[in-house]
Parts: sequence; structure tokens; C-alpha cells
Amino acid sequence: MRGGDRTETAGVDHADSKQLIEAYLRRQPVRATVLGPVYFMENALNLGFSGLGDGVLASPLTPGKPLDQVSVLDIAGMAVHAVENPAEFAGERIDIASDRVTGQEAARMLSEVLGREIPYRQTPMDMVRRWAGGEVATMFENFERNTDFLGIEALHAKYPAVRWHSYADWAKTVDWDRVLAG
Repeated sequence: MRGGDRTETAGVDHADSKQLIEAYLRRQPVRATVLGPVYFMENALNLGFSGLGDGVLASPLTPGKPLDQVSVLDIAGMAVHAVENPAEFAGERIDIASDRVTGQEAARMLSEVLGREIPYRQTPMDMVRRWAGGEVATMFENFERNTDFLGIEALHAKYPAVRWHSYADWAKTVDWDRVLAG
């Protein structure tokens, strides 16, 4: 099982804590709606970690490893849709993703949007451990091993009212001049 429905821990505190919260909600006498976002596209905006400040896209994942990602724009869109349709969503848990891309694909898309070559560079895991700590390194190790992906096409077909953003669409919404200026 993925997301907060998991029964085993992932060794990633910020992810495992969501399991505890969702278990608490399931025991309450109210029907909650839980949206389970995957990795945020906006993490690329952390210029130090993503390497974009140095003109590359860096990640601990191997260049061809797919990663389900979501934009906060789509999280907000799904949340609005859920609030506007409570009967459809009450008591539901929905994992949400906007797109599935590899690091190489993301770098190519960013190159097109920025109008200059953005190569992909794999960050060594020991460097991630030093910079961001063991929890983040473990999260990326889990991503690297992951073979359980969301059914993104089915999700988007089920909720067409959400204006889903592909990675390229999301990248076009970013004011890159401002972001890259620091």
C-alpha cells in the first residue's frame, strides 16, 4: 500500500508521521477526506539541492528513474474540487500525482522552458546524507527502489475538473528569472 494507508514504516519521519495522522482520522466519528500528494515539483525550486542555481538539474535518483510528482497547483485544484463536492469525497483517501518524469526528462523540459541547456546530474547519496540528513537520503533510496506508481491517467480521467499540470506545463508557470536570481 502507498501513502498513509501503509502499514509498514518507510524510515522517513515526515512520511511515517502521515500514517499516524491518517490512522487517527480513521478512528474519529467524522468522515475526512485525505489527499496524498507525491513528491512536489516545486522541490526543484530549492536551488541549492536541485542544482538549478548552478545550471544543472541534480537529484540522487539515477537519470532514467521515473518519479511521480505533483504540483501544488494540482493539490489546490483537487482540494477545491473535494470541498465543492463533499458527498463524492467524504471518507475517501486519494493519492494524487500530476506527472511521472525521470530526471533526464525533467532536465530536458527545463532546458526547453529556460532556453538553455540544463544537464541532469546524479547527486551521490553520501553527499545527500551530509547536506540534507539521513531522512532525506532514505526517502530518495526508497524512491530509487520504488516500482509502485500511481495510475496517473486514470486519476486525471476520474477528476477532469482539476486542471492537471504536466511537468512541462508546471515549469511554464514558474517565474524562472525571479527564482534563479536568488
